[in-house]
Amino acid sequence: MSLTLEKTDCVKCTSELAGLESHSTAGAPRWLRSGIWALADQGLFSGANFIANVLLADLLTPVEYGAFTVAFTTFLFLGTIH
Repeated sequence: MSLTLEKTDCVKCTSELAGLESHSTAGAPRWLRSGIWALADQGLFSGANFIANVLLADLLTPVEYGAFTVAFTTFLFLGTIH
């Protein structure tokens, strides 16, 4: 008993495998899954920053919060220069 493969069999098999590699088991493409994690990370960071600033504005005097804001803005600005 011998097995023979036709060229059309290989092309069909290759195209099926290419379709399977581009999708995850959940049906979402890999770039979409990584994009969702990036959005979740950015949302978590922005939300935590917002809550921290609201708490600081409530706990500090206006002069102290202003000094913090200037210092933090300077820190962020210098971080973009590197």
